[in-house]
Amino acid sequence: MKKILSIICSLFIVFSSLMSDIGFAMDPPKKSSNCQVEKNNEISDDIDLVYTYVDLHDEKLQKKRNSLHQKDYDNDELKYSLRSVIQNIPWIRKIFIIMPNEKVKFLKDISEINDKIVYIKDEDILGFDSASSIAFEFNLWKLKKFGCSENILYLNYDWFIGKPVKKSKFFYYDDNGKLVPYVLFDQKIDYGQFQKIKDYYLKLEKSAKGYQTSSLFRLSRMRAFLFLYKHFNRDILCPAENLKYFPHNALGENLSELKELYDLVSNNYENANDCLLAKVRNKNDLQHQTLLGFYLINKYNRKVRGGAGAYVDLAQVSGYHFNDDLYCINTGGNRHYTPLNYLKCRVKMEQLFPKRTQYEIPDFEDGIYTISSKLDSNKRLAIKGGSKNNCANLQLLDRNGTDAQKFKVQYNPDRCYTIKAICSGKMLDVLGGSKNVLQCTKNKRNTQKWFIVPDGEGYYCLVPKCNDLCMDVCGAKATNGANIHCWSIHAGDNQRFKLEKCEDKPSSGSKTCG
Repeated sequence: MKKILSIICSLFIVFSSLMSDIGFAMDPPKKSSNCQVEKNNEISDDIDLVYTYVDLHDEKLQKKRNSLHQKDYDNDELKYSLRSVIQNIPWIRKIFIIMPNEKVKFLKDISEINDKIVYIKDEDILGFDSASSIAFEFNLWKLKKFGCSENILYLNYDWFIGKPVKKSKFFYYDDNGKLVPYVLFDQKIDYGQFQKIKDYYLKLEKSAKGYQTSSLFRLSRMRAFLFLYKHFNRDILCPAENLKYFPHNALGENLSELKELYDLVSNNYENANDCLLAKVRNKNDLQHQTLLGFYLINKYNRKVRGGAGAYVDLAQVSGYHFNDDLYCINTGGNRHYTPLNYLKCRVKMEQLFPKRTQYEIPDFEDGIYTISSKLDSNKRLAIKGGSKNNCANLQLLDRNGTDAQKFKVQYNPDRCYTIKAICSGKMLDVLGGSKNVLQCTKNKRNTQKWFIVPDGEGYYCLVPKCNDLCMDVCGAKATNGANIHCWSIHAGDNQRFKLEKCEDKPSSGSKTCG
């Protein structure tokens, strides 16, 4: 009998182990008390994305606007931000772009993009023209009447989604099963901060002569905290250490809560119109993101999460690692940046997000082109002697209409371009990863892959994928036979090229692109 019981016991242990190995447990699993959902497909609620955008390259708009900010001159940030969104957070249902412009210049006709992208005139949100981002942020709850989802992700157009992220990066389900946004804040928060905040506010108010951008921004943040202290009439959770830190625009938000905040300010703030109906930023506004986040923390005990994103100054893009989930390439208000700063930024954005979306108009289509130098529009890139041999040099030469000056430019699945010499069928190549540009038999190496980056003025920079250099006319001299090599990006005319499409087929005898 003991032997039989022993055998049964052994079989039971083996059976239990087997069941465990294939995914069963003898005891039912305990339910988690945490309602946060981390798996993206478990958050079923629709989430839309909202940009506020302005492009001051529009001369009519320049005359109309009440405020001109350097950051409002578009450097194609929105193009690359949209690419990053569609690539890395494809779960976004619709993208709403609130702007004073008639359309976004690089996007296709609205009838071709309205499955994903919706334009909203900023005057239709506010009822008047405004250059105040604060006014728009307080009025975003009005998006409901334009068909927007209850939950939104709010981005500035200089924000980028660097990696695939889940909905649960921005939202979670509370104990009642409602989808709510995290408050993004990386620093320590605690009670007992009132006097420190008040002292800092008074210091800023005294030193902020003329209310320049940075001082005005910090004042509006401290004013938001003081308003919340007054509203709650008690000690509240506030930043406990770095009062200069703030969560920037990459925030999950809820339209009903935005309306709740709007009503709170409208009914309780003596300078409410300076927030809700402002035409320009002013010294009495309340910094919206700070106010919203700490209102939700103190009223609803909202969860706080770090990772609000990295901030990269435009002038520092070349040396930054760009390994973040989210980051902002920031122009720092009205700080002056050089053409080189802007060009390097365009190159970096193209390298990070080269894949065109189905919604944008290509800068140019695949085809056969001549490539001229900005140094001299009569000088074109040419294969020396029209050679068919490997390692034949690329040089500058007077236009002559031959196939030695024609190149097939083609966008490829790896999101770069190849440039094929028509005279030989060989590819432009940074031979051996060095600096000289030659032609070589087609291969799969990065030395034959090119980023073609618009400079914003009708010319292009040709950047090989194998390095961070730029195609360059050696010595910046527009002479026949000038060598073409790669050099550090410096934004000179010898690094800018115009691509002109040929209308004829190669070797047809036609000179239409000669």
